Amino acid sequence: MTVADILLAMYSWWPFILIVGGSILAMRTMRQRTSSGATMIDLYEQQIAEARRTNAGLERIAAALELGISSAGSRANKGGETA
Repeated sequence: MTVADILLAMYSWWPFILIVGGSILAMRTMRQRTSSGATMIDLYEQQIAEARRTNAGLERIAAALELGISSAGSRANKGGETA
């Protein structure tokens, strides 16, 4: 291969290399990040974990309220009152 052949190959391949390189560069720069450096996927995972913790807490509160209502209802029935 001569220098002319190498230059001809580079000349014919430069649009393809430019498109591939530009798309890689665009993907790297367009990646959504927050000011803390976390990606949007990390933030979504954190939000899901927080929602699960909140749901578990709400379920505990609901169970405690149901237990309190049922025990209050049984105490009222023992006193002879009808509900």
